[in-house]
Amino acid sequence: MSDVDNRPPCPGNPRDFVWVRTRNGGHWRHKRGTYKKAVLNHVLSTNARLTKHTNDAASRLMNHLRPHLEGMQPGRSYVHVAGRLKQAYKQNGAFDFSKLLDFDFQKECPLRAFLDLNANIAENGNRVQLDVPVSRRMLNVAGQDITQLRFQLILVYGDVTQDGGLNDSMHESDLLSVDDQEQCCSLSVELPEAQPWMLLLRLSCLHNDGSDALRQRHGMRVIRVGGSAPAGSQRIDLD
Repeated sequence: MSDVDNRPPCPGNPRDFVWVRTRNGGHWRHKRGTYKKAVLNHVLSTNARLTKHTNDAASRLMNHLRPHLEGMQPGRSYVHVAGRLKQAYKQNGAFDFSKLLDFDFQKECPLRAFLDLNANIAENGNRVQLDVPVSRRMLNVAGQDITQLRFQLILVYGDVTQDGGLNDSMHESDLLSVDDQEQCCSLSVELPEAQPWMLLLRLSCLHNDGSDALRQRHGMRVIRVGGSAPAGSQRIDLD
């Protein structure tokens, strides 16, 4: 005979009761919230609200970056971005990009898998300059068939808590040949005032038959973060 057959009659409206199984059988009880509003543990409820806000912020950021992710497979980047935004909020009390430093948007094949980027990043006032020496010496084992490449320096800044709150600017190098003779690729960008920002380096490569590179020949990584929101902004109500 099943457990259902052994149950005593429900003492009231079945919609208001739930059957609770125990080691000694079971019993009916009122559903939580029947007589008073069910209250979650304060820490759990606060964390749930923060998770909702960080997921929304991650969605805004990933949607904003979508054009720059073309040709790549970001995989679970959204999940990791959301987690890092939450860490930043818990540490700083506001959303910023501080925990995204060195984040690679294609974990399965990061930039370092095929290139050793011995880049120099210099921040001078409100300007950042990137200098990258380019030659065959920069190629790792997985990148030996690369003959040409192009760098893009992408600045993303603004408010991830608001729809339309993010902006970006992009500076692109020429298509550079990779050979034994070293050349220097230099790109610079002007930083925004009183706003969180992050600087991404996107790399697009061509392999030795001159055709468009496969997806693993594209990569993008956060190479610098900074700035802060004005006092009181980019905060959320968790109460």
